[in-house]
Amino acid sequence: MAQLSMTLQGDVVIVGAGLGGLGAALALAQGGARVVVLDARGPGDDGFSRGVGLALIGTEEHPHHLAGGLGVERAAEYVAFTRRSVAALAALGAVHPGPTLRIAFGAREEGELDAGDALADALGLDRVVWSQDQVAELLRGPAPGAARASAGDLHVNPAECMSRLREAAISAGVDLRHNAPVLAVEDDADGVVVLAEGGLIARASLMVYAAGWAMAGLEPWLWDKLSPVRTRHMAAAPRPGAPRLGATAQYGHLNLSAGADGALRWAGLRWATPHLEVGETDEAAPTPAIDARLDAVHDRTLAAFGPKVEAWSVVHTHTCDNLPLVGPLPGQPRRALCLGFRDQQGALALESGRAIARGILGEDPALPSFLSPSRLV
Repeated sequence: MAQLSMTLQGDVVIVGAGLGGLGAALALAQGGARVVVLDARGPGDDGFSRGVGLALIGTEEHPHHLAGGLGVERAAEYVAFTRRSVAALAALGAVHPGPTLRIAFGAREEGELDAGDALADALGLDRVVWSQDQVAELLRGPAPGAARASAGDLHVNPAECMSRLREAAISAGVDLRHNAPVLAVEDDADGVVVLAEGGLIARASLMVYAAGWAMAGLEPWLWDKLSPVRTRHMAAAPRPGAPRLGATAQYGHLNLSAGADGALRWAGLRWATPHLEVGETDEAAPTPAIDARLDAVHDRTLAAFGPKVEAWSVVHTHTCDNLPLVGPLPGQPRRALCLGFRDQQGALALESGRAIARGILGEDPALPSFLSPSRLV
């Protein structure tokens, strides 16, 4: 029997229902556009929902490294962009209590904290010094080093944030279709035609790629621009009275967050494998070397939390220059990109999606020019 098809019609089709894709969809719908969103996964299966939930203004690295790569002026622009994105995330209302810190692991990284302080004013960062003793008091045990708290950094319940964003998008009129893997994208006289499994067809004037590294299978221009990178995560059982905090450490290679119930999530330490997990796409594969390192961090530094109860992997999307791709696809004015956020979706994805929407609606995108895909042409 021939498979029946269903055609959806919109002004914009978005492939990917993560934080960036749904952020764009909501802003577009609020601006009067008809929006269709297709996602291969089920609700809550996106990388942000399954992550730690950190939202760090700037980057997870120490700020002088950002300035060294972009220059001080552009780095300040990047910081301001992430500040808007973090504020938009906070507006969803699922913020965890407790401070969000950048903790040094050892004397060498404490020097990095000092170097970052020297550029804080120039980059628009308001940083507060935490001594090693203060960090130890918070962790209720030995602390690896001193820390900094930057005003505006936060940690959230990522699954709850995404649930609220989905509800808002649907309420605004977005046609959201989960479990609809996209097979191909074609052009016709009126715009784009997106073909998905199950005979689903979506037609629109414009489309947005927002589903990460898998988009390289649909758009050849992305083949040498995106890389999948696997990150290992662990969760500890809730423990009443456990510390409440979010933190990044080890030059951004270790991230953690503990919510109101005292349940801890921690992730990272890709350096435990020779290839840093670059190119790995199997989320079910064992990662014993990384697991051992994450377990050791728990036992040595995070013992005030409950025992480990779960471990899983999430594949994130990195770009060839470590900056996201946000804006029109070069040479394809009907197609735009909103991807490449690594594991820093909380600081980048929402404002990137909103910038895409503003551009489509004829407004100023308010987007740093160096995030445009045209930089890689």
